[in-house]
Amino acid sequence: MKRDFVSAENPCGVGNNPGCDPDTAWCTVNLTGGAMCVCEKGYKLADDGVSCQDKDECEAGENHCDQLCNNTAGSYTCHCEEGYELTDDPVKPCKDIDECYEGTDNCTVNEICVNVIGTHYCACAPGTSLRNGLCVSEVPAMTTPAMSTEPTTDTTKSVHQPMEAVDLATTESTERPAISKPTNVTTIVTSVLSVAAILTVLALINWRIRAHVKVGNLPHDQSTARDAPVGEEMSEATHQPLEK
Repeated sequence: MKRDFVSAENPCGVGNNPGCDPDTAWCTVNLTGGAMCVCEKGYKLADDGVSCQDKDECEAGENHCDQLCNNTAGSYTCHCEEGYELTDDPVKPCKDIDECYEGTDNCTVNEICVNVIGTHYCACAPGTSLRNGLCVSEVPAMTTPAMSTEPTTDTTKSVHQPMEAVDLATTESTERPAISKPTNVTTIVTSVLSVAAILTVLALINWRIRAHVKVGNLPHDQSTARDAPVGEEMSEATHQPLEK
């Protein structure tokens, strides 16, 4: 293409501009001193040398998107797949979303959320099991024991055992006081004999005192005459228990 060159002083001066697109380009001087059009970032020079057209950075691979790239006029934008969020990271702008932490999961009450890169899944919580696609609580089955109408030997024994225990307890409680009876009887007999002995001694002393008083009241002759019999009577009274 033939180009008109202006003076070296200002090749892009007024009237000499090659006709660069005023919206997306400007005129500059090339290495040979001639005027040329240069496009802004995001555009490339068209075949006519003066106009600019959009450059597809997504197709050309001139972008920093790590997942999805969307070309725009003079630029591009990055987008993330489901389960990721866009950040300002210049290398990997798409970051995993922790649905379990954010609380955006769809797990039920009997399930726990497990996060993985780009997604999550629900697992049955401890104490539950998967039944028909649902996590349900594991409740042990209740069974009713079979009832027998015929009494068994064990049943009879279990019924009579408390009665035997009561009889044994009653027998023990009845027999325990009998152990102390001989001791109580011996004590009572000893006490009675002691009292009887004391009363006998007191009666004997009283009798002798009365006998001496009687002798003292008699005349001298009678007392003399009766001294021997009294002595004999006392001797006989004294010796009679010994002979017995």
